[in-house]
Amino acid sequence: MATSRIAAMLSAGPEDGDVARHLEELRTAVLEDGIPSNPDGMSEYRVYVWLIFLNALPISTNDHLGVVDLKASAAHNKIVQDLHRTFQGDSNFKVRVTANSLCRVLNAMAWKMIDRHENGLNSAAITGGNSGQNQHIGYKQGLNILAGVLLYAGKSETEAIACLDKLLYAEMPGYYRNIHMAGAKKGCKLVDEILSIVDPELYKYLERKQLIAEVYAFRAVITLSACAEPLLEVLKLWDFLFAYGVHTNIICIVAQLVLVREDLLSTKMPSTIIGRDWPRLHADNVKALTMRLVGKLPEELYLRVLNHAQVDRVY
Repeated sequence: MATSRIAAMLSAGPEDGDVARHLEELRTAVLEDGIPSNPDGMSEYRVYVWLIFLNALPISTNDHLGVVDLKASAAHNKIVQDLHRTFQGDSNFKVRVTANSLCRVLNAMAWKMIDRHENGLNSAAITGGNSGQNQHIGYKQGLNILAGVLLYAGKSETEAIACLDKLLYAEMPGYYRNIHMAGAKKGCKLVDEILSIVDPELYKYLERKQLIAEVYAFRAVITLSACAEPLLEVLKLWDFLFAYGVHTNIICIVAQLVLVREDLLSTKMPSTIIGRDWPRLHADNVKALTMRLVGKLPEELYLRVLNHAQVDRVY
């Protein structure tokens, strides 16, 4: 039974201290059974599985309260503007995640970015100082979506911050910690390249319509496909992404395109399907096709997918 399988693994921990084998078994359980949840996507296990795969420990409540006491960060006004855009059409999200909670988490992350003083920049430079070019460099649109999913799936703000911190500093620093989001742009180019290999007809058709991935898939890249609906399917897809690496989202995006290829090829305006609103997500179908597509990629290309979000120059 799926519930007892994952619950037992979380309770018992690695047998004989073999962490690598335990993680592989947990990945297999997630892929084969999924993480048990109720119809609203709530799960007793999901956030703990995510924390394990991300190798993240929740920050202490006292540390979090210390950051909260700092009040608004330099990016606060931008954060407030983005709050109403975060899963605005999802009634379950509005019930479970308050605007105040989301605002606290995003301001906390902005302060954490400032505190790290990356690459020798002082906090005045990171928060903007007198430079309009660098203003709010620690916060970019899209972080609200990531934080929203983490708050919905988790049990506390500290867990959400721990996961978000790992995403920004370990898994995809080139997306949000690079001034020009170079890692995300690399990801878009990889979407184009992979699509040209696995479905050249669809790639050429979109190219003729002047639809390159940086135009239609940028939001899907930076939000780990959380720009799609419904949120319950996003949670299932994130189970898969955290288990096998968030870089896999690039291939998942290609899978989503291939799954709606007939709709795209049959319309003169494919931008109506992959424009502002991303196609409705069916996580199980995306996961199954992604696993097949991985086997079609040259090793050199897969390695570039694996490393694309790890760029050298971050602020």
